[in-house]
Amino acid sequence: MIPEELHDAINSVVPNGVTHLGFVVTNTLGQYLVTEPNGHPYGVTATFNKVKVKIDERPSQTVERCLRDQVGQSVVGVFPIPIVWSTSNSNGFYLAGMMKNEGQPVPHQGNRAAWLDFQDAESLISESGNLESRRRDLGLLAAASEMCLSPYRRILLMVRELHQLGFQRLRAPAYEYPLAWRCPIVPAYWTLRSHGGMYDEPNSQMEHWFGIKSGQHVYSSASGQFPFGWNDAAFSTPTELAIRFVRERREIACAGWGPDPEYARWLEVALAATAPNGLFHSFAEFEKPTDYLYTDMARVDRVPLPPPGWVAEGELSQHGTDFLDDDGLS
Repeated sequence: MIPEELHDAINSVVPNGVTHLGFVVTNTLGQYLVTEPNGHPYGVTATFNKVKVKIDERPSQTVERCLRDQVGQSVVGVFPIPIVWSTSNSNGFYLAGMMKNEGQPVPHQGNRAAWLDFQDAESLISESGNLESRRRDLGLLAAASEMCLSPYRRILLMVRELHQLGFQRLRAPAYEYPLAWRCPIVPAYWTLRSHGGMYDEPNSQMEHWFGIKSGQHVYSSASGQFPFGWNDAAFSTPTELAIRFVRERREIACAGWGPDPEYARWLEVALAATAPNGLFHSFAEFEKPTDYLYTDMARVDRVPLPPPGWVAEGELSQHGTDFLDDDGLS
């Protein structure tokens, strides 16, 4: 129900003393799963799923039970909403996450459920007859709407934050291969003049000089909420990730320091077009590079190419062959 590697992180963040754990589920289009409880207990007619904590369960097990028994599908990301919500009947702590399946929700335990856009979810919850739960659920909805619940898109938002810190010459030439979405964070002068969404990586010996291990600047969706080998970054915000990237990938970051307002504006437009959870990529196993970028988990199927990069295809690789094999430099 939840990624196995997140159990310890969830257990560490849930506060002691809560009586219920709940989950706010969104899909790739940013709709929210709102449930109508069977029989409208305590006058609640629209709410988010929660279950009572059992003494013999770890918090992550309770969250899994909530998803299994009341939602029936797995999520690809889990992020805490850092507030304890108290009513006369419970002290609840909620997490939120994205589900890839966008089909119709299956009724569980006699409850009805529906995927709703933010405004429709807000309207329906506002009509619920229980004042306490209504206030709580509206607060949960507002909090979740301000969070990035896709562990993958969080990396693109990190790049935007890097731009706002002055590293506008860092780019995200993402691609899919073979099954994972991969997003290198590279300086603009590694990207191609012929296709701004692709790049030519220098000889690996250069990475050796910098002290960079292979792939340390490349995010893979297979790593989920632990980007760049950071095993304690499960719940880090895009801003926190950006600051950490500057500090721990300083060689790459410094190569991307400087103004590139055209690319920064392009990224803002691409992010807006693919909001709230969408990604883009230049090619995949069955998608060849073309005059636009492909999208995934978005309402649009493409976004325009980013501005041209700085090098010809193969230029840096050839440069490495010409110069970096010299014994005096290796």
